[in-house]
Amino acid sequence: IYVVQEKASDQYCGRILAGLDELSAAFAVSYPDFVPIEVMKSFDWMFDEGEDRSVKKGVPEEDYDEKKKEVNAEVEEVLNCIFTHERLEKFPTIHRFLEVGLASFLIHSKTIAECIPSTSTLLHLPLFTMTKVYKLKQHVRIAMPWDDHYKYFSQSTGIPPHVINYQHFAEIKELIKKLPTQFEESLDARQFNGAISLPQMKELMKEAQSEQNAAMAADIATIKKAMEDGKLLSVDSSPDEEEDPDYGKQFDLHLHPDGTLRKVPPDWTFPMNQLQQMYQYWHCGNQLQKICPMKYFHSSDVSFLGDSTRIRLNEVKQLMEIIDKTASQNGAKPTKKMNMTSTNTCFLRGKVGLKIPTTTPTGRKRDIGRLKWSSAITYLPKASKKRRVD
Repeated sequence: IYVVQEKASDQYCGRILAGLDELSAAFAVSYPDFVPIEVMKSFDWMFDEGEDRSVKKGVPEEDYDEKKKEVNAEVEEVLNCIFTHERLEKFPTIHRFLEVGLASFLIHSKTIAECIPSTSTLLHLPLFTMTKVYKLKQHVRIAMPWDDHYKYFSQSTGIPPHVINYQHFAEIKELIKKLPTQFEESLDARQFNGAISLPQMKELMKEAQSEQNAAMAADIATIKKAMEDGKLLSVDSSPDEEEDPDYGKQFDLHLHPDGTLRKVPPDWTFPMNQLQQMYQYWHCGNQLQKICPMKYFHSSDVSFLGDSTRIRLNEVKQLMEIIDKTASQNGAKPTKKMNMTSTNTCFLRGKVGLKIPTTTPTGRKRDIGRLKWSSAITYLPKASKKRRVD
C-alpha cells in the first residue's frame, strides 16, 4: 500500500514500519523492484579515449523498455503459476502489490527459508519449489536516490532532508580515505629513464591476453558455423521435452538412515496442501530440492513415515487420476513432463470430475482448488477409497 499510493506520508510510514533507521542514509532506500540485469551491467562499461567518465550512459530508453517487457513477462508467468491466471484476471489492481511482494520475498528468501520449519507445508508450495521463481532474483534491485539506476524507480518521497546529508558526508569520508592510496598508485605508475612500472606491465599483459581470447572465440564460432552448415553438428541437440524418456531419471535419489535410496530426503514430510497445490506437486515435484513429481513415487519411497503415509499416497493418487482423466476428456491431456502453467490448465479442466459440490451446505460458493486434498478425498465413493497402493 505504501508503495502504490506514493504519497510522502505513506512512504515515510512504510519506512518506519519496515524498521529502517531514520538517522541513517539507508532510510532513503526504495521499494524492491525488477530491473533487468542487462540494464545494471550497462553501468559497467569501458570508456573510450577522451570520454567524460563522470557522465553515465546507461541504456537507451527503447532498449530498457524492451528488456523490461521480457522481465515483466517472466514475473507475470511466475505469478500465474502461483495464483493462476484465472484468479489474477479477476483482480487486476492487485498485480502491482504482488510484484513488489514477490521482489521483497526474493530479497529475503534465504532468511525466510531458514525461519520456516522443515516440516512446514509451506515448503511444498510453488513459491518454494519452482526454479523459475529464484531465477528472477537476478533482476531484483533496490535503489538509493543517488544511484545510477534510480531513474528506473518511481520518485521517492517521504525522505527527511538530513537523510540525504548523511549520504553526502559518507561519500566525502570515503573520498578522503582513498586519497593516500590513489596518491601512491599515481607515483608508482610514473616512469623514469624509460622503465616500465609493475602496474603498467600487468595492464599490457591483460590487454594481450584479452585480444588472444577474442581471436580464439572468433575461430571457434567460425568452426561451429561451418559444422552446422555441413550438418556435422546439430543446431538443436536438446530432446523434446514432452517425449524425453529419461525425464523421470534426472531427479536425485536420497540415502536414508536404514540404507535405502528413496525419491525424497529423510526430513521430507507428506504435504497436506490444498487440492490445486497438491496437483502441482503431483505433476511438477520440487525443482529446487530435485524431488521428482509425486506421480513417480512408490509406496517404498514414503514407507519410512509409517503405514498411514502409504494410505495417503494411495488417496492422493486416486484424486489425481480422476482429475487427469477428466482433463483429458476436456481437451487438456496431462503429459509425462509438465510445467506449472500446463498443470494449472489441466486442473481447471479436470476438477469437475471429482463431482464436489460448488456450494457449501450454507449456500456459500466453494473454491474446489482451495479445498484440502484430505477433505476432497471424503467426496469419493466408498468403494474407491478401499483401494490401496500395490
